[in-house]
Amino acid sequence: MRKKVIIIFLLLTSIILMNTANAQLTYGFKAGYTGYKLTGGDVYGGMNRVYNPAFGASIGVKFATDFHLIAEVNYITKGVHQLFTHQQTIHSFEFDTVAVTIADYKKYDNTLKTTYIDVPIMLRKSLSLRGGVWPYDRKIGRVDVDLFLGGYFGYRIGGSASLSTTWKQDITKYGNTTPGEYIQYDTTSFFIGQQATITSVDSTYPKELFVNSIPSGKPNASTDINSFDAGIIAGLGLSVEVTDKSKVSFDFRYTMGILSIDKTYFNDVEYIFTPDGSGSVVVAGNNFSMVTKRTKMDVKNSGIGFFLGYTMYVQ
Repeated sequence: MRKKVIIIFLLLTSIILMNTANAQLTYGFKAGYTGYKLTGGDVYGGMNRVYNPAFGASIGVKFATDFHLIAEVNYITKGVHQLFTHQQTIHSFEFDTVAVTIADYKKYDNTLKTTYIDVPIMLRKSLSLRGGVWPYDRKIGRVDVDLFLGGYFGYRIGGSASLSTTWKQDITKYGNTTPGEYIQYDTTSFFIGQQATITSVDSTYPKELFVNSIPSGKPNASTDINSFDAGIIAGLGLSVEVTDKSKVSFDFRYTMGILSIDKTYFNDVEYIFTPDGSGSVVVAGNNFSMVTKRTKMDVKNSGIGFFLGYTMYVQ
């Protein structure tokens, strides 16, 4: 499969190079709306898109074969809106004889927004019933179908998160259920990673003794998300020649990230405490050293976008 892709790419490149004598420079502007969410092997449920405006500029080279090599610089907001309810059932006894069933609910309503400067580089092909658009002999009013494929690189310039977790318990006893009411839950986090566990090497010291010794800070979306993003971009659109030097286009595009954005934000963290006479953690009069073990999550940006663009040709 990889060899076929390379052969196709080389054929396209050869066609373009054979027509460089008729190449024409283009530049343009675009604005639109995007919808992004998180995907990947460690993403759980409740992933919804966040929709935000986007805009950018482009520069390119158009060839006589109607291939258009384009580079863009776009301002885009990515992220996710997680709306998800986690339920678990707890069985216990009261006074050792009365069966009690607790339905435990945690409702996550979290939004992550990360802003990027994205640089897509795409190869675009225009198709027309009349056999394509010759750059120096365009027809005003002609409608083309445009197909494009390429990759993008992104640099994150900002990030923010809005987190809300509520919790309730419905308790069933003697066959009767007493419904609970949702209250704000102390631990506000995404239901993606962000799990903290404690391991005590010496079993004579239960892990509960170390709860107050682990860091209490929350992940920061502005610093704990990877700065770089990259992926594949593909799409289709319609374009109309409005003058002999310009055209208007409407594009739909899909982007699929190939790099995990998790730096430390979604990490699962294990805190390992080992008895050590010189350790800085003091529990029950004994010194312990603490080692932090992090596991990064497979979390990638994935999005769709609709753009209205205006392209001008340099004669």
